[in-house]
Amino acid sequence: MNNQALPFPNPGDWVSIAGAAEMLGVSGRTVARMVDDGRLRSFLPEGAFDRPANRILWRADVDDLKCALLVVSGARQTRR
Repeated sequence: MNNQALPFPNPGDWVSIAGAAEMLGVSGRTVARMVDDGRLRSFLPEGAFDRPANRILWRADVDDLKCALLVVSGARQTRR
């Protein structure tokens, strides 16, 4: 995971691992794997300990990934 520390501006622009999992309709572990393989970036808020539960994701990144996954799944359904 990334070791970036940053302040926590605009709380509505950020989402937790659990929140991202809910948005994407997957498990928290799946989101953690997406972070590990580079599909999503995670950040560590300033003053937080470096634990996966403290990591946050940029909501726009999660939305972009969700849209991409929907396009891919729609493309697969069209080919059938």
